[in-house]
Amino acid sequence: MFAHFILACVTAAVSARAVVEVDAKGGYGNQLFEFASCRALALRAGAAFRADTQGKYAGVCLTHDHIEGCGLPKPAAYRTVPLKGSRSWWDGRRHESEVQTVKRAVNTNSLFQCSGYRQSASYFANVPSVASTIRGELGRFTETIM
Repeated sequence: MFAHFILACVTAAVSARAVVEVDAKGGYGNQLFEFASCRALALRAGAAFRADTQGKYAGVCLTHDHIEGCGLPKPAAYRTVPLKGSRSWWDGRRHESEVQTVKRAVNTNSLFQCSGYRQSASYFANVPSVASTIRGELGRFTETIM
């Protein structure tokens, strides 16, 4: 009952601002990089974060379900905006332009789909407070991985 109350509160809070949704694909390592870079994008832009807890590529939320946004319902009636990431997946310098894009729309009903292989720590490690949050969230496991 309490969990439903919290979920309702989070859903109501999300309805007033943009959401960055991670669409992680690939193996677990790839999913971790995508998850971290998209979570960092949401943190830096002041947007909400959403990740699926079901499906083939839900590994990060299954092992880290304490992270804010894991299992958050997909917002209805939001305008979908794809964020494809850089063609140079190892180079996170384009991340700053994505942060600015989301910041400009943070008070709108926009769902930013964050996808693509973002295999560089520069996507999430260059801002110390964001890096610390990401490290703290991904450093605690919900279940053991073997």
